[in-house]
Amino acid sequence: SPTPSPTPSGFWLADVAPLGSIQGEGAWEPYLFDPQRQPAGYRTFLQPDPNRPYTLVGVVAFDLQQTRLHFVLGSEEPATQALGLDGIMPYSDRREGYLLATFNGGFLSTHGMFGAMANNLTSIAARSHLATVGIYPDGKVEIGAWDELSNPYAMIAWRQNALPMIQQGQISEQVYSNSIADWGGSLDGDIVTWRSGLCLDQPGQVLYYFAGSSLDMPNLARSMQAVGCWQGMLLDINEYWVFFAAVRENLNTEPLFPEMNFNTGRYLYPSKRDFFYVTLAETP
Repeated sequence: SPTPSPTPSGFWLADVAPLGSIQGEGAWEPYLFDPQRQPAGYRTFLQPDPNRPYTLVGVVAFDLQQTRLHFVLGSEEPATQALGLDGIMPYSDRREGYLLATFNGGFLSTHGMFGAMANNLTSIAARSHLATVGIYPDGKVEIGAWDELSNPYAMIAWRQNALPMIQQGQISEQVYSNSIADWGGSLDGDIVTWRSGLCLDQPGQVLYYFAGSSLDMPNLARSMQAVGCWQGMLLDINEYWVFFAAVRENLNTEPLFPEMNFNTGRYLYPSKRDFFYVTLAETP
């Protein structure tokens, strides 16, 4: 009789059903590693928009059993000018083999006054209906509308941005409005622009980051739903501000897309804008 295939060990993800026709679409490749070269993060690309076949969405998946999400308030944003912050991650986290990736935060405060808190400092108060990503002391990450989170006042950091995109695996109705008032747009007033987002699977064990150019809201949401997101939200938009870098040997930074090639080490140094970074859960 045939020999059963072995059960995958460690962090493993089933490939995503392709949305388009590009070669290798939806196949997860090891992308971020622990010191033993075991995968702590995977990457794939999706082609979600049949009307814009040139639109690609990069997706990075983090294993929250092996990694920790961190959030840093910038020295000027969101509304932090009076707090005297340096906008830099702790030096103890800025280490080769421990720091895995950095990526962008949310909108400027002038574009919605979305709440933010880190290190017991609240720069903008939370609002109940807004999409929120929160981090707990034990490393748990939660995404959802503020008033639907399990215990937001126990969080050590959180960031709000726009309205919820994915709720219990379903795309929110507001997404289909493509409203600039709700979701922002380019300087030319176009809803189709660089966009980024964040989501969790249903068990809350896998955190996904999304980014792509020429992207509208329904197709960003479609990409989230395709990988199995249970709760999802929008992060920042527009060229330059949508940014993700893997951190390699000697703290060299490798952008997710070639177009993200300007100032790729921006979050290793003092930043005016808020940002996220990911480390291993355990110190090597």
